[in-house]
Amino acid sequence: MTDNFPYISGDYFSEKYQPFELTLTNETLFKTEKEHFRNEIEYIYVSDGLGSIEINGAIVSINKGDFIQLMPYHVHRFIFEKGESIQIVKIRFSIGLLLYTSTNKKNYLKSIQSLENSIPVVHLNERFQRRLAFIFEETIFDINEGKKGLETLYISLISFISYAYYYHYNQLIEEKEKQHLGGRMLQYIQFHHQEQLTINQVADVFSLGPEEVKEILYDLTRFSFTQLLNQVRIRNAVALTQFNELSINQIGKICGYQTDSAFYKQFKLLENKTPERYRQEIKGQEDIQSDAFEIFLFLMEYLCEPITINELAKKLNFSEKKINNRLKEAFNLNFHDFYTKLRIVAARNLLISMPLKVEEVALKMGFQDRLTFSRNFKKVFGVTPSQYKKTKEEDEILIFY
Repeated sequence: MTDNFPYISGDYFSEKYQPFELTLTNETLFKTEKEHFRNEIEYIYVSDGLGSIEINGAIVSINKGDFIQLMPYHVHRFIFEKGESIQIVKIRFSIGLLLYTSTNKKNYLKSIQSLENSIPVVHLNERFQRRLAFIFEETIFDINEGKKGLETLYISLISFISYAYYYHYNQLIEEKEKQHLGGRMLQYIQFHHQEQLTINQVADVFSLGPEEVKEILYDLTRFSFTQLLNQVRIRNAVALTQFNELSINQIGKICGYQTDSAFYKQFKLLENKTPERYRQEIKGQEDIQSDAFEIFLFLMEYLCEPITINELAKKLNFSEKKINNRLKEAFNLNFHDFYTKLRIVAARNLLISMPLKVEEVALKMGFQDRLTFSRNFKKVFGVTPSQYKKTKEEDEILIFY
């Protein structure tokens, strides 16, 4: 961006050089607009209501107290859902009028550069809302009365609304910087949780005071430094419980706890169970999945040769109850329903890939008759085998052509 901005009020403010036009209006909007942009600058204050504004493709919800800055490079439109509307005060003026709001070229350049990079919507606090409402009301009154000396009023108005905007804009920037800093602090805690980490150490790393670190972390997470450190440590401890070669004591030490009592206390506080209980539950889930997968693989070998649950139990050395329980826990189906579904899915594949009649497929998959096969097929796929086969054949014809 160029640094050459010569036109400021110190150079050109005189009776011979009149300010550019300014318009200030109260409006009610309720219809979605077409996208547009203007050659002038617009400040829009939302005095009441609810809606949205799209600016350069980004949609932002707006409501009472929002203050919008629209530059010529902002392609925008207001968007309203059914029943939505907003009351606004709109101030429109030429960029040239900004020339009169600065008596210092350096400050003016800084202002223009800020305009280029600023976020377009801020929310005014209640004090500024009251001040703006009063200033707008008085300015509109003076304009309607045709009072003299409006040029000075316009310059004062632009100066104040620019101040109001950037006062809140700078607060947003500071908040974002705090959030970014807070994210870096969380990352540091994650990487150093195995050490005897203190808030003073974190403060030293980021060249801040302990109270500042405390405030930033709490504002970002609503947790204290100690709570966050324990969350990170226990999160990593949970991940380590799956490794049976590590004792519970070792896991606590690895994660930064100097005593077993401190580790157990925090683990139970955050996970509502002891580390041993947690490890047992993980092992139980692994056993369930392993057994269910073994049952599944075995049944896949017997799709065409029907097998009973009693026969399967003998082959796997499982009880019938265990087979039903494992399938229920893993697939939410009992043995009969699970086995039938496997055979029906395999039959479906034969129907669409082999030139076989429905009766032939039923026999190949071990069903006693077509009626039993069709009833079970419809239960799984919602249509009969004949309807399914016909649909797939029609799809293939359409694809071919």
